[in-house]
Amino acid sequence: MSFPQSLNCLDVLLEQVLVLFRGVVGEQMVLREEAIMLMDVVSEAGSTDTSKLDGNEEVEAMPTSDVPPPPTPLATTPRGSSIESTALSASSELAHKSISELLRLRKDSHSLITFDEMKLLWDTSLAFTLQLEKYSGRKAYNLRGTLLAQAKAFVERKHEANMASLVAALDGERWTQCDVTAERQAALTRLCSGRAVLSTNKITNRRGNSTGNDPTNITTTTSTSSKKNKMSDAEVEGKRYKVVWSCLLLVEMVMSNVACAAHFQTLATNVVGKVVELLRLFNSRSTHLVLMAGAIHSAARLKSINAKHLALVTQCLGLVIGTLPHVRAALM
Repeated sequence: MSFPQSLNCLDVLLEQVLVLFRGVVGEQMVLREEAIMLMDVVSEAGSTDTSKLDGNEEVEAMPTSDVPPPPTPLATTPRGSSIESTALSASSELAHKSISELLRLRKDSHSLITFDEMKLLWDTSLAFTLQLEKYSGRKAYNLRGTLLAQAKAFVERKHEANMASLVAALDGERWTQCDVTAERQAALTRLCSGRAVLSTNKITNRRGNSTGNDPTNITTTTSTSSKKNKMSDAEVEGKRYKVVWSCLLLVEMVMSNVACAAHFQTLATNVVGKVVELLRLFNSRSTHLVLMAGAIHSAARLKSINAKHLALVTQCLGLVIGTLPHVRAALM
């Protein structure tokens, strides 16, 4: 079953559960307004175990003064209130466990979905959790823990994929300057202006091409306009940097992690560690490939390391250093 299909099924299930609880809560309110009580009273003092008596024995009548008075019909008794609250709490606990188990069954599948799909799942489940907690008056710790585990597994899987992609990009990097598209520059501008989480662009998977704008599919009449949308340098706070593809990929991965931290705030500390690992990987790998001439033996197979390569590495590190204060502010 695909994710959209499973999400639709989950939506229907959660809506039906909430309809049932709304009906129960509404009925409970009507009963209280009309002073109708749920009776579950067993008179321990006046009850007699008649099963142990034979037909010849007489049962001593209870004095009239010892008979408990009937409950007042003007208010709900504490016993009746406890019955209602116990039933509602038990029902909500069953709903929490059932939905949690359903989510656990798709834990592996949910770790492979996209960030937008994970946001839909998180928002849908969290809205249900908050509504159910409002009806039952109890925290859904079980369901909240399951949601947190799902989001954590997603972040872990995403980080592993990012690390592998960055290593592959650096190993294949020929350390030549690449153009910066208007979308990438707009993302950098949003990051520097404190609006990084408002980005809706997807991480690109091809050198210089976004996932939804492949120049090979653009006609000749629009090729000129597409070239105008590209810049030779990246700009951060008025400073221009000549960058390579792997550096742009690193920045986009960092911004994606910033978006994760903003949406899954309980995992912000975990995401900070992921960003640090990405930056350390880029720094150490770049040092090995350029300063230690590792690019000669890497997949790029450079013939030599010259001053141009050293200058590009310096420019890339300058761009990363320039964005670090804004990344730190976004993660705080």
